[in-house]
Amino acid sequence: MDIARGDRGEDDEAHRAFEVPSRILARRVGVRTYAARHAHRAARLPVVYLHDGQNVFDGQSSAPSGQSWAFDVTLRELVRVGAAAPALVVAVDHAGAGRLDEFTPTRDAAHAIGGGAGRYARFLVEELKPFVDRHLPTEPWTDSTVMIGSSMGGLVTLAAGLQYPGTFGALGVMSPSVWWNHRSILRGVRARVLRPRPRIWLDVGLREPARAIDDARALRKVLVREGWEEPRGLRYDEDPVGEHDEASWGRRVGPMLRFLLPPDRSTRRR
Repeated sequence: MDIARGDRGEDDEAHRAFEVPSRILARRVGVRTYAARHAHRAARLPVVYLHDGQNVFDGQSSAPSGQSWAFDVTLRELVRVGAAAPALVVAVDHAGAGRLDEFTPTRDAAHAIGGGAGRYARFLVEELKPFVDRHLPTEPWTDSTVMIGSSMGGLVTLAAGLQYPGTFGALGVMSPSVWWNHRSILRGVRARVLRPRPRIWLDVGLREPARAIDDARALRKVLVREGWEEPRGLRYDEDPVGEHDEASWGRRVGPMLRFLLPPDRSTRRR
């Protein structure tokens, strides 16, 4: 399959877009990539998988606010100054009307939907990651594979990380929708004994609804109780001016990547 080069970026920092046919999801999945190398010429790169790919790159957004994370801009600058490792970003487009079902690990009777996160995680691990590793210059091992999402994307990030701890070595869980199905994700964390255990960045904005703040704090407590050690294995952040929107998540990308994708490879090992 051809991977088309986009019309933005230079040869060593290229944006690309393509589709991956998924048997598991029964649809063609849009994928956008960005390689942040700067002056580095490493043969292979760590990989950061992002959900809601329509909203994460500068100048691209399907969010009602029209905002994006500008993830590529922040990563490029961090790599330039040596604050983060060079990396390949793989941003996966959400399924539109099917997003809620694909991003939730359990069915919520109140919404009469949900429970498709297991299939979505299988797509990432069994179809997308092998495709990316085959066609692009990646470091395929666990310590070099990061997954990040916000809101429902934060929920599916944690759920998929619990499902496949041998695949994803670090997780960025931003403003996660812990509330789904009576906080069922907290029971999911308690139910699993993970080896290896992924490093986790967890955050929330203090201008988000009070329930979201309480939920993030509850998740932090459960993670610590289940063995995640702060600050090396778990980093928790409360953004004083953070709201539940792309601009707030984009503002926190920098500190998150410094933790999840440090330039010193040894700090990515558990």
